[in-house]
Amino acid sequence: MALEIRLLGTLEVLRDGRPLPLPPSKKTRALLAYLAADARARTRAHLCDLLWDGPDDPRAALRWSLTKIRPLLDDDRVTRITADHDSISFERTGKRARVRYRSPRPQRGIRIVPVSGVTMRYRLLLSASIAALMGAAWMALWTMGAAAHASMHHHHHGAASSGAAPLTAMLGFVAGWTLMTIAMMLPTSLPVLATFATLARDRADRTGLVTLVVIGYLLTWTLFGVVVWLGQQAMPRLAIGGSVILLMAGIYQFMPLKHRCLEKCRSPLSFVIEHWQGRRERWQAFKLGLDHGLFCVGCCWTLMLLMFVVGMTSLAWMFALGVVMAIEKNTQFGRRISAPVGVILLAWGAMTLISF
Repeated sequence: MALEIRLLGTLEVLRDGRPLPLPPSKKTRALLAYLAADARARTRAHLCDLLWDGPDDPRAALRWSLTKIRPLLDDDRVTRITADHDSISFERTGKRARVRYRSPRPQRGIRIVPVSGVTMRYRLLLSASIAALMGAAWMALWTMGAAAHASMHHHHHGAASSGAAPLTAMLGFVAGWTLMTIAMMLPTSLPVLATFATLARDRADRTGLVTLVVIGYLLTWTLFGVVVWLGQQAMPRLAIGGSVILLMAGIYQFMPLKHRCLEKCRSPLSFVIEHWQGRRERWQAFKLGLDHGLFCVGCCWTLMLLMFVVGMTSLAWMFALGVVMAIEKNTQFGRRISAPVGVILLAWGAMTLISF
């Protein structure tokens, strides 16, 4: 019996051309897609880190998902899911299994193949491109220095009446904010970008789609920068504003909304499968970037606002905060630092408020 798995759209599993009912769990579907897309055996620890942020026992969640996947992929004659104590893989050699990456022309189906050297080189190229953008942003921030952020610095001290036109001041602020976003936040989106690029590896327009994801991501942060600029105009005095930002950032470290957004960011494969609908590919890629940016703003917006407290032109603080956000978003260790960072911010905010 021929098995076909269709990715980068609404996930479908077909046996002899007939669609099979899928498990309702999005995590289980993401696991199925990941095993099908990558020929290599994966450790249980890796799969748990990749897909499960919330459960108390990720390994139990993984075992439960495997019980839902096996009836779809296995049959009386063929066992395609192989698992031992440490690793899990999808066996496909000689099993008449096929994966299809959706495209405007459905005939572009390809048989499952291992992740090739070409794919690995593309991921390295993607990482190098993001690093180059980040480096250029850091260089621009360093070169321009205080002069490039004059409008932000004046607003930071409540000097909105410096004579600059409001629109000019806003554009200057948003330009600087976007540079900070590229320097601090874009590198943290690399897991989602790499996952999307891997799933789209057999599309001729893969680079264009990845570019649209990046544009959507940066646009979300840029629009948030406009909101920040407008909100800053309402801050009458820096000292009170700084105390409020510190206390707000500290409290937000413990809020369920932040941790829900972090869960989305820590599960890149699940996120891509959930938010890629496969219709109007260019728009969907752009919207994927918007959605990822929205969740990224949701987990990091208060930490980004700390730049108003420590100084908008401080590269050292930009780097430190960028490292904290990268660890919190993309590593399992990030769960352990959220609460300590929150306590530090609350204590700092309380001291600032008392001294005022």
